[in-house]
Amino acid sequence: MNKNKSAYQVSPKGKIISYDPNYDIERFSFINKRNTLFDKMVDRVNSILNGMVSAKPYEIDWKKVVDGYLETGIGDVPHYASQHVFSYFLLQKRASEKENMQAMYLEIVNALNGEIEKGNLPGSTKK
Repeated sequence: MNKNKSAYQVSPKGKIISYDPNYDIERFSFINKRNTLFDKMVDRVNSILNGMVSAKPYEIDWKKVVDGYLETGIGDVPHYASQHVFSYFLLQKRASEKENMQAMYLEIVNALNGEIEKGNLPGSTKK
């Protein structure tokens, strides 16, 4: 996250004009960056195996995601998505699957932001 950049676009008089919903998308990352050669090799093998299976190891109930966003998460997509993903994996007793959590998190954030951009879901501010 860039601490020098603001999530809000402000007018010269100090009025908040808009909010960048992707400003702090890294704030809720479920995985740490790996730097060792072994970790990189494990990641590569896992990505090959997951590609061969060609199925997501999780299932997203989009109705539940959208309803939950409308009920509790309007205005902070990354925060809502992280809570939804964490509770999903925790309830399934799969909280150790950080890579799958990160993949589901990014998919939800991108989908919700896409629907907000299309005008199908309310965002934090009107442009």
